[in-house]
Amino acid sequence: MNRRLKHFKDGKLHIYVRTDKYNDKIKSDIWVGRTYIQGSDIVKTSGTKDFKKAKEILFKWYDELQFKKEHNIKIHKRHKLERFLDRHNHTMELIRTIIPIIL
Repeated sequence: MNRRLKHFKDGKLHIYVRTDKYNDKIKSDIWVGRTYIQGSDIVKTSGTKDFKKAKEILFKWYDELQFKKEHNIKIHKRHKLERFLDRHNHTMELIRTIIPIIL
């Protein structure tokens, strides 16, 4: 198990350091939080390399999300389908622009 991945709040909040690399070095040592709520994952950076500070920041963030959920406040700005359709419409617009040039 990755020592830089921690689970809290009954396994619903994951706090970790991203492991993606650039030039064989980890891009960042900043702690990040991830949770699944209202049908989607949501991620937030703590903005700090200090685990104790990150934990405090991300616990507060998680608790705020739970409050919003309990009071039926929309958390995600847009639904996944809306984001997909926007990408699709953008692609179609590019195709409509390029085809007359090619032909």
